[in-house]
Parts: sequence; C-alpha cells; structure tokens
Amino acid sequence: MVYMIPESEKKLIAPCGLYCGHCNDYIAYINNDTDLKKKTANDINKQLDLNLNHEQIGCAGCLGNIHTDWSARLDCEVRACAIGKKILSCALCNNFSCEKLEKHFRDDNNKRENLLRIKEIGLESWLNEINNRLLFEPIFKYQQGIISSLLLRGFAEVCDKKLKEKIMQYDKESFGNPQTIGACVFISTLHDNPIGLASWDPRKWPEIAEIGWNCILPEFRGKGFGQTQIKELLRRFKTAGFKKAFVRTGEHPFFIPAQKMYLACDFKECKKLPTGDQPGYGTIDYEFCLNKSF
Repeated sequence: MVYMIPESEKKLIAPCGLYCGHCNDYIAYINNDTDLKKKTANDINKQLDLNLNHEQIGCAGCLGNIHTDWSARLDCEVRACAIGKKILSCALCNNFSCEKLEKHFRDDNNKRENLLRIKEIGLESWLNEINNRLLFEPIFKYQQGIISSLLLRGFAEVCDKKLKEKIMQYDKESFGNPQTIGACVFISTLHDNPIGLASWDPRKWPEIAEIGWNCILPEFRGKGFGQTQIKELLRRFKTAGFKKAFVRTGEHPFFIPAQKMYLACDFKECKKLPTGDQPGYGTIDYEFCLNKSF
C-alpha cells in the first residue's frame, strides 16, 4: 500500500507521526505567504526559544528537500533513522516503538496516537482520514463575531430579522460569559478553517444535555461533517455524566437534512410542536439515550 501513495504526498509524512501538509511552515512555503511566515517564525521562537526571521521559514516537508530550512539544523534522529531504513513511517518499522520515538512522544502524544492509527488502518487510509478530520476549538481562540458569522451563513436561507437578532445576541453573550455560555460552544475546523459550530445547555445535568445552535457551512455539507460534530457533542455529554441528549429542529424544508442527520445518529423523535421560528412550520424534538455506544 505504501507505493500507491503519490510521490508529492510522501514527503509530507513525518516518520514520527506528524503530517507536514497541515503545518504552517510548509503552507507558508508552498504559498509564499509572507504574513504566515512571520506568524510561524514568531510561534516557533516562542515555543523553542529561537530567534528566527520570516525569511528562514520554508520547509518542503519532513522527507522533502529541507536542507535550506531552519529545521534542518535540528538533528532529528527519528528522521535520520527512517531515511536509513527507507520507510515512510515509524509505524512500519519492526522495532516500533523504540527509545528514539519515546523521546518524541514526550513533546506531543498525538504522534503516538497517529502512529498507532497508521498501524491499524494503513498509511493510505490514514492520509485520507486526517485530510478530512475535524478539530473542535474553544471560542477563546477567536474574536467576537465568529459565532454570528458562522450562524448567519449557515442559516442564511431561513434567517429573518428576528432570527438574526437572536444570533447576534447569542454571539455577544457567549463572549461576554466565557466561563458559562462561552464554555459550552466549540468551533469546528477543517485544516484550521472554521466550517461550523455546536453548542449546548448543561443546566439540566445530569438528566438532559440540550443541544443548541449548531451548523455546518453550506459548502461543507453532505460530507459527513454534521454527524461528526454531533457525535463529538454526544461524546462530551457522556463523559460529563448526562443520561440523555435532546435537540429541537424545525419542520421547514430547510431542516430536512438536519432531521435525517439526527435519525442517522440514532436519535429518536419524541414530540412535535405546531409552531416554530419559521411561520407556518412547527418543530420536531429528538432524544438520544447516552447509556449506549455510538
């Protein structure tokens, strides 16, 4: 399976378990992005106590030609070992896991998890998986306005003046109360780009966790990201000790994909109400029992 991976992709596989294609050092290099080079240099300087300038940023990938890049001056014994053994990943090594790797894992345990995943499903499947993986970020990483921006784009088809006011108020309250309302929202990102959000109300703990605002931007729908986002909510609810998850959506045709998504996630319809936010349409309530696996 290794040899079916395109040559252009091979150089982006770091043997230690990282994927260079998502690294700002590499992205700044291939796009010749001066602003990102400056940001990356600043981040590296803070993390490693170095004094780089942005012109030194320009990595072509761990297994690519990096002899002019700053990182080549850092003696990586894991990289040297993999090149010597002619393997793309330490997960493919008969000596996995070794002392060299264990040193790397102290800095970033995600590397261990990635390598174990590669051993489980193979390099090709892992590359496909990480290139479509959502990350869930707290809102404090962003400025006020990110919530309203995502929701207004996500609900544009049904967003009237009243709904817009609700969205703007929710954004304001979330950033104004970071320890309560704001702590119950996450931003879903793909390759560091926000593509959706999800929120919840925990005040009925331990009986019910109520799913609130949630959306995926239109251009990213139909790819399974909505289900991934909901499953992340369910995982958090179960960890927090909730017994049930509850969500309400509309009967308007705009919400048909949401209705199908909740059913696909094994929610059960429990109630219908005759009125909702959209004139002439009611709402549908769903519940999910958290004592089962998902």
